Amino acid sequence: MGVNGCIIGKKIRHTQNTMQPEWHAWLKIFLIEQEKILLSVLSELSVHILQHARAHGRIILGQV
Repeated sequence: MGVNGCIIGKKIRHTQNTMQPEWHAWLKIFLIEQEKILLSVLSELSVHILQHARAHGRIILGQV
């Protein structure tokens, strides 16, 4: 998970131990897990298109 995962883990533990929820940490974990599920069912082409969109910010049909 790396440094960010460690920081997020600390924030989640803080949320669990206090009455001061840090919802952004929980939301980030949820979205990461949802992305893993989505990527596991996408075709290889769809994954490449998604990676291209992330790298370049947008895609036009001619790039696909």
